Formats: sequence, C-alpha cells, structure tokens
Amino acid sequence: MEINDNLGELMLEQLKLLRGDVGQTNERLDQTNESLDQLRQHTARGFLDTNTKLAALTGEIRELTDRVDHFLGLFGQEVRSLRETVQDHKQRLSRLEGSENPRT
Repeated sequence: MEINDNLGELMLEQLKLLRGDVGQTNERLDQTNESLDQLRQHTARGFLDTNTKLAALTGEIRELTDRVDHFLGLFGQEVRSLRETVQDHKQRLSRLEGSENPRT
C-alpha cells in the first residue's frame, strides 16, 4: 500500500504543478489576446486614417487636374489667337514688301 500511496502523492504533486503551469499559460494567453485586440484596433484606425487621407488626396489631385486643364485651355486659346495675329502680320508684311519691290 505504501507504494500506491507514494505513487498517488507523486501523481497529485505532478497534477498540482501541471495545474499551475496551465494557469500561467492561460494568463499568457489572456495577455496575448489583449495585445492582439490592441493591434486590431490600431490597424483598423490606421486603415481608416489611410483611406481618409487617400480620399482627400484624390480630391486634391482631381481639383488640380481640373485647374491644369482649365489653364491649358486658356493657354491654348491664347496660342491660337497669337498664331492668327502672327499670320495676319506675315500677310501684311508680304503685301508691304510686294508694294515696295514692284515687279517689272
């Protein structure tokens, strides 16, 4: 009976140690879960901030593109107007040159 008692006590001691180890493991798991929850919240906030800033940047780019297109449109009109003026001056100069150097 003594062997069974010693074996029983040894098993009981091992079970108590195992229960302590399981308790520590559970505490570490709880800490890990808390860290993961914080990481999830931080990541979600980061995605939200990034998407908000990306949407704002997209709007700014669209506005800038519209402004550039408008400017280029005005610039193009000015170039066409200047081209017409230059062409008119060339024609006038040609006529003046033709009247100064009459052909015989």
